[in-house]
Amino acid sequence: MENDYSDIRVVEKVRDVLKWPTDTVEIDYVDPNDSSKVEYPHTIIVFFPGNPGLVGWYIPSLLNLVKRAGRGFAARGVSYAGHGTPDDIANVEKWLSRKEERDTDLAFTVDGQIVHKENYMDMLEQEMLEHPNKKTASRPRYIFLAHSIGCHMIQRLLIRRMDILRQTDLVLYMMPFSRMKSHAWSEYLLFKLSAMPEPVIGHAQSLMRVLAALPVHFLDTLLKGDITCPNGRRITVDLLQQVHFGRNWFELGMEEVRDLPEVPDFPAFRIIGEYCPICILFVGNDKWAPEFHIKDLEDLQAKGVIPKNIHTAYLPQLVHDYVVRPHMVVPVDDFCFDAIQKHVLEARNPQSRL
Repeated sequence: MENDYSDIRVVEKVRDVLKWPTDTVEIDYVDPNDSSKVEYPHTIIVFFPGNPGLVGWYIPSLLNLVKRAGRGFAARGVSYAGHGTPDDIANVEKWLSRKEERDTDLAFTVDGQIVHKENYMDMLEQEMLEHPNKKTASRPRYIFLAHSIGCHMIQRLLIRRMDILRQTDLVLYMMPFSRMKSHAWSEYLLFKLSAMPEPVIGHAQSLMRVLAALPVHFLDTLLKGDITCPNGRRITVDLLQQVHFGRNWFELGMEEVRDLPEVPDFPAFRIIGEYCPICILFVGNDKWAPEFHIKDLEDLQAKGVIPKNIHTAYLPQLVHDYVVRPHMVVPVDDFCFDAIQKHVLEARNPQSRL
């Protein structure tokens, strides 16, 4: 039996975040007595995507989690600066000579993207303070959820902003690309490519110019075997035909390889773990978050270096780009909801375990 989502409102809109037009999504329960109003949430699931950083791929999962968690929950998702299909979002290069108007470092660097997400959180905090249906002085609690490099961004955000961390009940990492330590061949290849960004970016842009000239239905058919989700395929086709995006995607991606540490960020784990649990999902054949990272975390826990409230799970039948494969989305959503059920819902109401 399919879920009834008639009591939930989903709003996708482009918002200015530090002067960058940014794709966002807001998912809220509507007032049962007045469907024109949305309820003030007690808990907000905040989502940061992986690279390429488009939130659109993940909206069905966020909607599913809000529905399963129940009234009082809401979700917010934010794409990356410079990551989108319209020219006004994706054409970052035209601002290189006018950085005082739009800072291109926000789109091209990992630190810039973290600052961009921090500003989005400040906007969200202000909106909750001014929420028209606020009936309590309490501020919403947060559940942070991320995929791939988005996990690193959440980790850095929470270390930068202890005020936000103190409001956080749970952190969920899906296939975290938060350290640059992979299998030997993958690591060698990634370091080689990241050391020559301009040739790589040039080839990517040339390829996208070719793709932009192809009929949409041809690309859709070409991708159908690998990307079985129609919505995910539509977003992917739009992105592949956005010629400006080649630079944004690879400029940021290669900086990720150069910027991330090779070892686990155990001070960050310790600091975040003082305030809330962290649940981490690993999957099979993943060069960005290989399964041996689990053993590294377990060894650090055994030595008392990182806290015991860091929990890992391994689903070898899934892959890193699970989000465009509907049959893989279901177990990932289940992992996330099970963590919310255990560490948030049951923690707030211990009798619900009985």
